[in-house]
Amino acid sequence: MSRLHPNSRPGPLPAAHLDVVRRLEDAGIAAWHQGEGLLADLLGPAVRDKCGPAAESHSFVHRSRPSRALLCETDAQTLASALPRAVVTSESRRRFSLGTAAGPIDLLPFGGRSIGAALEGFGLSALAFAWRPIREEFCDPAGAIDLLARGLLDVVGDGSGTEAFRIAPRRYWIAARLLTEFDLEPASRLVEAASIALPIARKQIPEGAPARRELQRILVGQNPTVGLRFLHQTGLCKALFPGMDPAGAEIVGRIDAHPSLRWAAWLEGTSTQRALRRLRMPQRRAREIERLLRHHPIDRTTAAPAAGDTGIRRLRQRLHPEEIENLLEWRSVQLELLEASPETRSGQARLAEIRTQLEALATEKSRSDRIKGLAINGASVMELLGRGPGRHIGQALAHLAGVVAATPEANEVGRLEVELKHWADLHPE
Repeated sequence: MSRLHPNSRPGPLPAAHLDVVRRLEDAGIAAWHQGEGLLADLLGPAVRDKCGPAAESHSFVHRSRPSRALLCETDAQTLASALPRAVVTSESRRRFSLGTAAGPIDLLPFGGRSIGAALEGFGLSALAFAWRPIREEFCDPAGAIDLLARGLLDVVGDGSGTEAFRIAPRRYWIAARLLTEFDLEPASRLVEAASIALPIARKQIPEGAPARRELQRILVGQNPTVGLRFLHQTGLCKALFPGMDPAGAEIVGRIDAHPSLRWAAWLEGTSTQRALRRLRMPQRRAREIERLLRHHPIDRTTAAPAAGDTGIRRLRQRLHPEEIENLLEWRSVQLELLEASPETRSGQARLAEIRTQLEALATEKSRSDRIKGLAINGASVMELLGRGPGRHIGQALAHLAGVVAATPEANEVGRLEVELKHWADLHPE
């Protein structure tokens, strides 16, 4: 769990960002570093997932650090005059962005309010404190630093905290992500406030791409279980994804970080198509998720041992090797979390059988590929041996394949013919 020492101080801002701070302060505008960029400075890299802006592809890359934000103690017009290159990024002119050599920095004017009131307006404790670099001092009206030192996330503002979610329902997703990416635990008041506010806030909670992007970061974040568990505790999962198995929140944190696998494990139990439509899941990712759910649990969706390896062969035709391995891992973790019973032991035994069958098929395919790559084929072997079809042809080819595997340069017609005659002398029958 993240821990912040009460006397901790953030490291220096990049020179280009510090220059912006100085320009604002020289213009008489107090500038406070705030938000997830500040959290990352104090707690270390927030996001250690394997899914960047190209989250919908198979390519996993580390996300860049959270963007930095400055709260500016002035109005929008004065801010624009002080930094004429800043670009307005919200219709209400409550947010600007300024490009710098160290990357863009967000600027949020809060003229007409005190810095304390502006910070409490963010609703969540981890966002409700700020650092003034020019004076090297914190503003912490809600005791956020103490909560971070205890590894907690809470609501700020009114006594119950419910207004934080009623005013800005997107905070359900934001809170879950902060819990995940900064490895925090929810304070009891946070869960209670979000639960009480849900009936009113439910219709305004963002869905579609905004929800999907937040959930994607949660699913591949540092501690996805705590964030997903929060969404279950507040009742949001039940409201948006009825039937979803709460155990999925525990499983996600213990399986591979492949996005499609974690999506599938989390969505288990709810209507997959309805959930994917609600999230406006890109088609490629949706197909991957549906395919995994269709074949889960793998010990039940493949043919039983009595039916031979037909089910495993069919599975190899329909799924990528990585997907099969993901299904095995998912089911293995799922069985581990269940109470020991004859059914769970049977499932674990079947998983072992599936792995054995997969290894045997892989060996068979490897041998077949080696035979196909030989410089001579079955017809040539029959001609050289002067014998018709039979088991001996396959045995001869298997022997030659073994020779080539050990000595690749032996894969020449002349050398293989000599080796075949030698083999035939040793196997006259």
